Amino acid sequence: MSVSLSLLVLLSCLFSLSSSTDSSVQPSCSKALTHNDTHKHLSKYIGFTSELEGVHSDKTYKYKIGVCVEVDRDNAPGCGIVQYEHYTHKNGTIETRRYCIGLLSKSQVTETNDHVWVELTYSGGDRYGSHCNGENRKGRLVFICDPLITGMGKFEFLEENRDDDLCYYLFTIASSQVCGNSITVGDVILILMSCLVVIWLILMLIGFLYKRFFLGSKGYEQIPLIDCYRGFGNLEADGCDFVCRSKGSTPPSQYKPPAPPFSAETDEETDEEKDDNLLPM
Repeated sequence: MSVSLSLLVLLSCLFSLSSSTDSSVQPSCSKALTHNDTHKHLSKYIGFTSELEGVHSDKTYKYKIGVCVEVDRDNAPGCGIVQYEHYTHKNGTIETRRYCIGLLSKSQVTETNDHVWVELTYSGGDRYGSHCNGENRKGRLVFICDPLITGMGKFEFLEENRDDDLCYYLFTIASSQVCGNSITVGDVILILMSCLVVIWLILMLIGFLYKRFFLGSKGYEQIPLIDCYRGFGNLEADGCDFVCRSKGSTPPSQYKPPAPPFSAETDEETDEEKDDNLLPM
């Protein structure tokens, strides 16, 4: 009996734990964030939380941000963004004040036509005291597509706008995860290389037509910058010859003294010939 009772208590605890975990994610918020096929990849951010600090009017505030999830259920139930302020009283005691920036149940999603960024807005937060006409606080989370940033990224506090006409807290997060599977770093490099190749081909075509029809060039001379390409090819050949090829060593030259203009035998023959020329015929 005691075993079955303890088993029932354990199962009830597990059920309550799972129920509380599931209830922390706001279904209406997650549905609003992923209702469009163009940004369904943002579902990976559902349940993502972040803590950061922001400075406004020389005061430093702490923020807790949750994407479709509560960040402080005990003190600010149902809030997706909570602001914390450490206020020091005259007697020296420090009080932590909490302000709900926006409710998960009042979430709205907007995006640009090119899907570069998606904005998740929480409204219905605590009312302002002495400014913004006493309206409810509002928080804006902007997801920005940046192919060069890997990972989930992190939220940054951008500004707190306290104009009476439009009051809001603005936070941004940039990551390649926001781009989805359509844009990656490799895609960006491939696009840039393709653009360079297309520009080179266009310039080559313009140069070819100019040299052929305006300068009257024929054959290889119609190719634009042909002399530059030939010079580059010669440089490559010289470099290959210098690095890759080996030549046999040339034997050292030996000194040979020059031969005299006339040898002794030549002188004797010359004298005999002279004597023969002197005899009478």
